[in-house]
Amino acid sequence: LPPYQVYLLAEKALPGDGGKTAQSIIHARSHTAEEIGDGLAKAGISFVSLEDGLYPSRLRDIPDPPYGIYYKGYLPADSLPVTAVIGTRNADAYGKDQA
Repeated sequence: LPPYQVYLLAEKALPGDGGKTAQSIIHARSHTAEEIGDGLAKAGISFVSLEDGLYPSRLRDIPDPPYGIYYKGYLPADSLPVTAVIGTRNADAYGKDQA
């Protein structure tokens, strides 16, 4: 299912056994978009969507670009070389093996 459909599922229909993922979804539902945005802003985190003019054009041009990205700091000009760090804090054995 696409993420937005998972978010809309009834609590009993959430994937898994009621673990961390389900609890995270339930917790997210208890906050308004404004509250979430305020929390991100307080942490210095910004969000830009694919429809936003600030969305990086080099990222927009890849096949199946992410709808949005969260970032800290600023988005560099398209003419500058960039590096992105993407990953998880809790890698499983497969992820560690692939790294």
